[in-house]
Amino acid sequence: MNEAQEQLGQLVDRLDAIGHALQIPMPAQMHVDNLKFVLPDLVVELKDVFVRVTGQSPWD
Repeated sequence: MNEAQEQLGQLVDRLDAIGHALQIPMPAQMHVDNLKFVLPDLVVELKDVFVRVTGQSPWD
């Protein structure tokens, strides 16, 4: 497995953990605030892996 594939697997695990965290009983706004904090960095990392795997960036 190469580095990009390893990072992709880690990102999938993080997304899975976020999904499970949504099942924790707490006010909805706390979940929303957490998602607003976590998701932007995750998107950046996913885009980075995509570019490394495909050699292309459709976001440019």
